[in-house]
Amino acid sequence: MDKLFEIFFVNKDKPISAWFIIIFGLLGCSATILLGLPQAIHLFKNKKSGNVKYYSYWTFFVGILGWIFIGSFDPSQKNFVLVIANIICGFIYIFVIWFIYRYAEKPKNKKHQWTALSISFLLQLFTSIIAICALKQEWKVNKLVQAVIGQIVPILTTFAFLPQLLKSFETKDFSGMSIGMVIMFVVSNIFWCSYWISFIENAGPEQQYLSAITWQFLSLFIYCSQLIFMTIQNRKNKNNKTL
Repeated sequence: MDKLFEIFFVNKDKPISAWFIIIFGLLGCSATILLGLPQAIHLFKNKKSGNVKYYSYWTFFVGILGWIFIGSFDPSQKNFVLVIANIICGFIYIFVIWFIYRYAEKPKNKKHQWTALSISFLLQLFTSIIAICALKQEWKVNKLVQAVIGQIVPILTTFAFLPQLLKSFETKDFSGMSIGMVIMFVVSNIFWCSYWISFIENAGPEQQYLSAITWQFLSLFIYCSQLIFMTIQNRKNKNNKTL
């Protein structure tokens, strides 16, 4: 039992919150791993990128790398589950980035598909190797650096797709993101909100944890709003086709 607590880097003196961390961590890990999968399948199946804001996808990818860094270099308490989840998520997300270029309508975007694939793969591979070394060797950064990064990264992942969302509202075209991907974002945010609440109870109210949960709730609100509007728009489109 102690070994399990050690793997998840939790305080065994608080077993209740420790178990909640493990449960919600595993659920959040599973949801995070699958974040990009619905979009990758959607793109591969339809062979169309749709109404895409490319920098939104790149911003979110940088956010994934940032979460890997935060979890692996935490000076207070390592975050094994956060690191592994985002490493796997990042490798799946590489295919999303590749597909949005590969299936782009404009030839000038399509020709960048191999460059996008190479850059994203190398960045993900390098970050993953460094993160695993940091976990094994217990590398750390000072609390100030961690606090600064802990403020920036949640902003990236929270607002990455906001331009995509605003563009979709303006054009009434939500093809830039599949509804399956948005559902996974909502589910993932619910699990991670529960995880961070448990982690704060277990490890104490460290600045980066308070920041993480604040942005997580904001992210949940944004993606819930997007899911609602996408559902409404899809119903309108179906009704128009029926008429």
